[in-house]
Amino acid sequence: MQPTEEGSKSGLKDIRLMKERFDKALLEHDFSVIRFCCLEFRGFPNIICCGFCAPYADFKGNVIQELTNENVVMESLACSILPGKNGGFFVLSWIGDKNGPCDKYVDSFLEMPNDKMRSMIVKLAFLCTDNLYFNPTWWNGLGDKNRKKLEQIFAHTCQHENWCDKKLFLPDGSCDFFDIDIVGRTLK
Repeated sequence: MQPTEEGSKSGLKDIRLMKERFDKALLEHDFSVIRFCCLEFRGFPNIICCGFCAPYADFKGNVIQELTNENVVMESLACSILPGKNGGFFVLSWIGDKNGPCDKYVDSFLEMPNDKMRSMIVKLAFLCTDNLYFNPTWWNGLGDKNRKKLEQIFAHTCQHENWCDKKLFLPDGSCDFFDIDIVGRTLK
């Protein structure tokens, strides 16, 4: 079996387990097992997305879970940017152990200053979601440098041999993709 086949089978097993956990919470109306981080921002978001990913490294470059160990269930999190009545929301949600990989990932995210955080939100949308929609006016207004950077990020995630390059998850400050004002944070 090819390494990509093994990884796909292991990933599918983890996805099924995650779905079972979320289904159980939904069917039993027990949402206490679901942890989340929600950022509220002013202004309608220029990007809307949703997806799931298993974070490999935190935002400081520390490896938080080994994706190649098929004997360990990977912790995954949902990543969404959603519109609201008076602005928008960036939501990360997961079911996992307290102080587990997803907690470490989110903690390192929340330690970033807002200017780096808002650009990282866009990078995450391009790195971690399959369902991504953006305002064409926003895209055209980014300028060549920022568009090229996002195109490289998106193209990089499509290359199976490079998809878990932890450098992609480091805030580099080279681009400012998202002009939003973060006005609230909730972590539960």
